[in-house]
Amino acid sequence: MGCRSPLPGKIQTVPRSEVAAVLVLAMHLEYDSVVSDNLVFVDAFKKGYDFCRKILNSDIYIELFRQLRDRRVCMSVYWIPSHLDDPDKAAKVEIPSWVTKHHVIGNGHADRLVRASSKDYDLDIDVAKPVLDHLKLVGRIQRRIAAVVCEMPHRPRTKSRKDTTPVSRVSLQQLIDNTNHSFGEVNFFYKCMACLHSCSVSSPALRQFLQQECVSCKISDAGFKVHGQVSINGVPTHPSHALMCIGGCFCCSKCGFYGDKKFVKLRHSCVGPLSRTHHGNIALAEAAQGVAPFKRFNVNVSSDRAVKARSTRTAASCSRGAPLGNEAFPVRIEHFHPGGQHVSSALTHHSPIIAPAPSLPPSGFSSNLADLVDLQDAGEPVVWPTGFSRSTAIEFMEDVKLALGIGRLYKQ
Repeated sequence: MGCRSPLPGKIQTVPRSEVAAVLVLAMHLEYDSVVSDNLVFVDAFKKGYDFCRKILNSDIYIELFRQLRDRRVCMSVYWIPSHLDDPDKAAKVEIPSWVTKHHVIGNGHADRLVRASSKDYDLDIDVAKPVLDHLKLVGRIQRRIAAVVCEMPHRPRTKSRKDTTPVSRVSLQQLIDNTNHSFGEVNFFYKCMACLHSCSVSSPALRQFLQQECVSCKISDAGFKVHGQVSINGVPTHPSHALMCIGGCFCCSKCGFYGDKKFVKLRHSCVGPLSRTHHGNIALAEAAQGVAPFKRFNVNVSSDRAVKARSTRTAASCSRGAPLGNEAFPVRIEHFHPGGQHVSSALTHHSPIIAPAPSLPPSGFSSNLADLVDLQDAGEPVVWPTGFSRSTAIEFMEDVKLALGIGRLYKQ
């Protein structure tokens, strides 16, 4: 009794057939123990799935473990010495105590089936002979190389010595004295007046900045348009921006993004005027008046945004922490409290509460929240109104859009 078939895949080898035979047993039979004379397979199977999926013929091992898992079969594998039916060979090996005559007969029958199948699939001598001749030639070459290497004289190895000479480091003051940059007043920042590059006194890139060559930056006749790239703390602007320099602040005339202490949006490619945000429009409007964009909260330039709380029951925000009350609009706590009720009334538990009709936020409140989101995305510090954060502001703006859409449907 026996069966034979080609092995799965293009590789047809004896070790692969040993594993494939156990796979056939796992797919069609429900034996809980298997006896094999292939010690490599037995050791690999006992080490488990994680080991077998990384070795040779792993595709068959993976399918074997999958079949055992799906069929819920707990298989045990045991090793038996081969050719125990030959008395001469059986006398030379140590036979395990659990091996019976039935195991010896079954192993000998499997060997006979293999020999019978190999005769039907033997390769023609004209095909096999060139391969065998090349194998012999490779073996002779390998043995020749090994003999030559073994006969070579011993050459002592010398360990390479590491150069432990301390490297003298130039002091920061010497770099400042020898640099090509022209610095004005140093106030926590080294800013070159020629190339307009700057670097913080605490930046790790300060030494590299002092050693690099100073290339004068071209400024247009208008006095504020910059031609070329500018870097702060080693981070350069993207060449797609059209830069302007106003009061020490660099601003793009196309997208409206700016930076004075670091570059966040300016180090990426310019989005262009068609994708300009409301925040960018305000920055360019102030730049047209000769005002640096980062100073817009300290001058009387209307920006239509909340910047200061007028009383203890109002809330507003500022992007640079320097608000003025002249341009603020009131945002009352009732706008944010659920139901629009008074805060003190929510603390009374015994008396009935009749909530008044909710008061609506100002008409421009949603657009101001959008400005605050753009400010935070641009890397500026933002003080959110009471009860708001970036996520709640986005949800609020989406609710406003939904409410407006519903209102338009009712009007139709």
